[in-house]
Amino acid sequence: MAGAAGTGKTLLSMEFVYRGAKAGERGVLFSFEETEARLRATARNLGWDLDGEIARGMVEIVFIPQPEILVEQHLLMMREVVDRMKARRVAVDSISVFLHKIKGPQLAREKTFQLASVVQNTGAVGFFATDIPYGSHLISRFGVEETVVDGVILLTSTQEGLERQRYLEVYKLRNTAHLKGRHSMSIGRGGIAIFPRYDVDDRFGQPAPPLDTAVRLPSGVPGLDEIMGGGLLARSVTLVSGSAGIGKSTIGFQFLAAGAAHDERGLYVALEEGPEQILETARALELDDTAVEEGRVEIIFASRDRIRPNQLLSLLTERIQQQQIRRVVLDSVSHLASETMTDAELRQLVYAIVTRLKNLDVTTLLTLESADLHATGRITDRQFSPLADNLIALRYERGARGLQPTITVVKTRGSEHGFATHPLTLGRGGVRVGSGVSPTARKATNRRRRRPSKR
Repeated sequence: MAGAAGTGKTLLSMEFVYRGAKAGERGVLFSFEETEARLRATARNLGWDLDGEIARGMVEIVFIPQPEILVEQHLLMMREVVDRMKARRVAVDSISVFLHKIKGPQLAREKTFQLASVVQNTGAVGFFATDIPYGSHLISRFGVEETVVDGVILLTSTQEGLERQRYLEVYKLRNTAHLKGRHSMSIGRGGIAIFPRYDVDDRFGQPAPPLDTAVRLPSGVPGLDEIMGGGLLARSVTLVSGSAGIGKSTIGFQFLAAGAAHDERGLYVALEEGPEQILETARALELDDTAVEEGRVEIIFASRDRIRPNQLLSLLTERIQQQQIRRVVLDSVSHLASETMTDAELRQLVYAIVTRLKNLDVTTLLTLESADLHATGRITDRQFSPLADNLIALRYERGARGLQPTITVVKTRGSEHGFATHPLTLGRGGVRVGSGVSPTARKATNRRRRRPSKR
């Protein structure tokens, strides 16, 4: 386990030993920088009962001050402690400090091998921390430790906006398949939490089963089901791309309320507005919020500043499985992107989310803020169209009385639909789709009809 200062090496070493003790495996932590008293205090602050595990003989902390380190003598002492405890887990924090007096990479490699042998000869699992200097491209202090061990875990932290974010990467793991790439890591009450870029569960790694075109669900928006072939397909993903203030969030609320009326629990994930603001808007439009009051629909605020993208994927999975959620609104995917996230990374994240939700038997509605106020040839700004089963464009058209909201069903998977542009109203009762094409589209059609034919 390698990383610069502040990336979580000591805490991960402690948790490795502590979690093992809770599972019935004795462990020992050799520390060369932090005293036992400081480590115990850290554990208490995290809510761990490390004191209790030490008292019942499941964990032992051995502190050796850096100035007193004698490599050969302490290698023998470490072997004796591991043998005496019959330890199954051994953490060393850190070997870069333990070997700081060693000169030359070859000798450092030899002593690292001896330390690894102390662990392997007793059948234990070792967890060795090593420091990486800031700005170094090495993956260990001496540049040789990774050749001895079976696995290498890299801990990093990067400046993102006004905060530093932590990441974990399994760089090497002999004879074992592992999830590649950097995974988000957070430290808080309870210890370390890892949020994988994708899930190890084969069920989530496979494409979702095909949609059943015979099963239709109400959208909750009057007039919308009729122009979408009878409603939404179960487990489908609907992307609502709309101009500012046109009613995207309201459509999301109506979608969940319609599901709750048919015994489908719903989850509204707000990435911009808080739950109270969403409810206030719904009440102002006289929408029925009984499902929220009764707990059949939950509204959560998942601001990008509070929850990172990979955390959101884990949070959704946990909520859906625990509460048997069947409908989810994500409002809006535009706010998932961080300052450092590229469009390709955002599309990959959204793809992971929609695939996970389909595999969890969830019908999803995503809203997307459009930079275009009026109808244009561009439906989405970041090429999200292929990710959705249904694509709905909400735009404004100029009319005699000003801007007229409109709706166009651009795509519905497995359904016949018209491509006409329909008037849209937002008022008492929420969003409603009008009949026929919008006035502007109708005028354009009439102009085409009056155009003389060429002879």
